[in-house]
Amino acid sequence: MPPKKVKNKNKVINSGSIQNPTLPETLEPFNQVQLIDFLRFNEYLLSSFRIIENETTILQCAACSGFQKRKYIVPILELGMHLQGKSHQKLNHSPDLINDALEYIDSAKLNARYAQTSTEINFDPPTSQENNDQYQCRFEFTNFIIQNNLPFNLTDKLNKFINDVAHKYTRTELSSFKIDRKCISEIAGNFISPYFQEIYLNILKKTPFSLSLDEGSLKGNIEYLAINARYLPSSTSLLTTTKLISLIQLEGSKTGETLYKLLVSLLFTGEDGELRKNNCLGICTDGASNMISTGTASLTSRLLEIMPNLVIIHDFSHVFNLILKDCINQHFPKA
Repeated sequence: MPPKKVKNKNKVINSGSIQNPTLPETLEPFNQVQLIDFLRFNEYLLSSFRIIENETTILQCAACSGFQKRKYIVPILELGMHLQGKSHQKLNHSPDLINDALEYIDSAKLNARYAQTSTEINFDPPTSQENNDQYQCRFEFTNFIIQNNLPFNLTDKLNKFINDVAHKYTRTELSSFKIDRKCISEIAGNFISPYFQEIYLNILKKTPFSLSLDEGSLKGNIEYLAINARYLPSSTSLLTTTKLISLIQLEGSKTGETLYKLLVSLLFTGEDGELRKNNCLGICTDGASNMISTGTASLTSRLLEIMPNLVIIHDFSHVFNLILKDCINQHFPKA
């Protein structure tokens, strides 16, 4: 069945194929301020769609407009349908971001229905104190999500976590519960982090991967080396995943030799280390002399001695930062 065409006063657009319900009419009419608010709470929608002056029922798709070299108009009510269309998805290699945007649209639909009437989404009317408490709980839950800029797709996991905690612990235990940043840091560093590190190190024995290395610092002048690995999570995966392997605290020397010893000790020692050597395809890092140099003193030059086929890449974000600094220094007067 060919995609249907939707007439619009600006252009005739191809609306794509319908797979899921689109936004409900309860979300209309938007005014310009509401439309801006609707877009700005989702990164993908904000970067991919443009608001048209004096229009509140249509948006311009930036990606499709650039490809087709004309203004590509999408009605608000067909936004979800457009995101699922093959033509739009071919131009955007970010399925996770598109899925997040679709979930956000579903959340907006749910919120609109909730505002219109609770019975449409099977919410019991507040005829008892218990139901009143449920309503209050939902609003406080929603407010917590919004005020802390949490993604709406976290709702199910957070809801399950709250229910699990409520069943495991007594009211007295929960009312006396306290935790601070220091405690969280200690638990994460001493227990949770080593557990996940072991999982990821085992994965890197079985699949090709690349590493991203970068030095950084935390409050209190604590310096560290961040090690991230990127790999395909399964043999059928088309998209890579990136995991933080370790934050190694740097004390004293930060020479290429020191960093080399720390990295080899973690990843490339023993029988398991030999398997990871064979799987390591490349390393991406900044241009610091202890990381990359033409001599033999840097971290990457030492790694090339034990892994000669390693591909070394100067991280693009650092390259762009250097370019921007040079441009500013050369073309803008200093105050």
